[in-house]
Amino acid sequence: MAKKKPSERKRPQIGDVIEIPTPEGIAYAWYTHKNEKWGEFIQIFKGLYPEPQSDLSNVLCQPLPYGTFYDLTWSIKQTEVRIVENVPLTEEQVKLPLFKKANCELRSWKALSWSLWDGKDYQNLDYLAPEYYDLPCLEIPSYLAIVEHIVQGWTNADFVKRSGIGKKPDT
Repeated sequence: MAKKKPSERKRPQIGDVIEIPTPEGIAYAWYTHKNEKWGEFIQIFKGLYPEPQSDLSNVLCQPLPYGTFYDLTWSIKQTEVRIVENVPLTEEQVKLPLFKKANCELRSWKALSWSLWDGKDYQNLDYLAPEYYDLPCLEIPSYLAIVEHIVQGWTNADFVKRSGIGKKPDT
């Protein structure tokens, strides 16, 4: 049996490049990790394109400013997104990144504290130091939330702007 092209597959594989339509153009993401508890982790390439790109070389050299866990398999089945290519991860990209997680007050969504997660263990922090701002946030947003974040040009640091840094000790 012949191997399916990435664009013909309905089940994502690590390394798949995903096309995400938005009201402002086409975005691209890279499926880089799968976690037993949190699911599929994608990283969004910077930039929107007026039409689908047949040559992804320009897309693949863009930074990856925003990453999130996401129910990618479901989104592919619902035809919200589609697989367009598969690009193997480099050796340094294979390791799951460190994540930040806001522990928020429910009404205001302001961070009361933060946690760091390495894929296994959590480290609780009273506040988030600047060196952690660019870590991806540990969450699973909906397709519509991801599209909104892409259109607004979100980066991982924007979650800190939204939620605050937590209780910083008096200096």
